[in-house]
Amino acid sequence: MEPKYDIPAIIEWYRVRGRLDTLYRRFDIQTEPSATGCIDWIGRVTSREGYGRWQLSRELTPEGGRTVVMAHRFAFVRAGKVLPRFGYLDHLCRNTRCVNPDHLEVVTIRENLMRSPVVPAALNAAKTQCPQGHPYDERNTIRCAGRRICRTCNVERTRQWLLRQS
Repeated sequence: MEPKYDIPAIIEWYRVRGRLDTLYRRFDIQTEPSATGCIDWIGRVTSREGYGRWQLSRELTPEGGRTVVMAHRFAFVRAGKVLPRFGYLDHLCRNTRCVNPDHLEVVTIRENLMRSPVVPAALNAAKTQCPQGHPYDERNTIRCAGRRICRTCNVERTRQWLLRQS
């Protein structure tokens, strides 16, 4: 997702004004280390996905208004890592509240979706056989419009259809 706010610019704004320690302290207050090595965000989270959201107060932002940043994105940039403009951060630990930069990796949107344990495309891509148990391999798979079709099942469906037509 393209970031709504330029996090490096926000950090620089605080640094120039000598308030960087305050910014980092305010961030750190809302984190808590866990036994798994994660650094959990204990502040506000997005309602559905559970990603940490950090709202910078009105008088402390470069824009002069409310700025909400994703906590894991802020932690990643704070650690000195570069987040490409259209880069997505994947939580390697699968914990959406984790802000540990070592648990985050920049990936493409496709890679992020394919790593997900709940996205249908990722679940289907992980399947190695059709519902009837035939293997999805080079010899037995037809690729059509981004889908995999079992050649054995397709032949059987066609045979059954031809029998009904005669």
